[in-house]
Amino acid sequence: MLDDRRARLLRHWKTILATGAVLAVLTGCSDGEAKVEPTGGTSTGGGSTATSAEPGGNAWCDEGEATDDVEVTFGDMAAASDEWAESIDREWRHYFPVTVTNSSDKPCVYSLQIDATVEGGDTANEDFSVALEPGQTYHGQVFDLEELVEFSGDAQDATPTAPVTPAVYRVGRSPLLVDYYDAQLEIEGVEGKGGDAMLKGSVTMVGTKDGVPARLASAKEDNLIVHGLDAQGDIVLTGRTTIDPVPDGETVEIEMPIGGGDSSEWVRKQEPLSAFDSVVTWEIGLFQPVFTEASSFDL
Repeated sequence: MLDDRRARLLRHWKTILATGAVLAVLTGCSDGEAKVEPTGGTSTGGGSTATSAEPGGNAWCDEGEATDDVEVTFGDMAAASDEWAESIDREWRHYFPVTVTNSSDKPCVYSLQIDATVEGGDTANEDFSVALEPGQTYHGQVFDLEELVEFSGDAQDATPTAPVTPAVYRVGRSPLLVDYYDAQLEIEGVEGKGGDAMLKGSVTMVGTKDGVPARLASAKEDNLIVHGLDAQGDIVLTGRTTIDPVPDGETVEIEMPIGGGDSSEWVRKQEPLSAFDSVVTWEIGLFQPVFTEASSFDL
């Protein structure tokens, strides 16, 4: 349920939200992990594991539909009291943990359409994207269940009225050109609190790598995604923005909204601000023109 202003901001920040965070009202909670079926449908059980990406002559994945090259697993419904909960006027919010792994041998940006189906009721939808190198794993949170479901109270142990099963409806993919630029990232830290928190840092451009797909004439900006990695090397926090192309040898300051959910009122994020405490390393997850000869799909 996004207004026109926020929808424009979402497109500006290059977050893949094709149909909005919520398309239907649902009731219920998860009664266990859900097996993900990228081709659609819902089921319960253990998680799903994919094998490898489609072969190709490039160092990056091809644009198109993802089938057996991504693994997505949902955990049990969980609760948190944070800036994300405050943004929906709650002390506690409930959500589904989600883990996404690139099980292919090529870097890729996966755009996921996630469903949550109520037993005997409606289905809600949430879309998001993750940029993953081969074998890399992302941890996030999906759905504001209190916005969709009547709970027994505003408490950590509050319960909804019927089971909800999360599943993947569709996964698209676009090339992740990890070697497009030779650039250096420096993260200064977080400025501000709650939904006003901004991740601050800078990027220094060394130059463009050889042999990368050409920038299209329509690509006036670059997409930049920053990853915060935990001690296991998994992505637990992301920041994203678009910037003008940086001349070789120059440094630009960057800032990115870092609050979870819709708390920043800039872009919906699938990680809460508290994930910052688990970050031990920062990296550039994606830095490339918004359009290239390899992909006309705006990330």
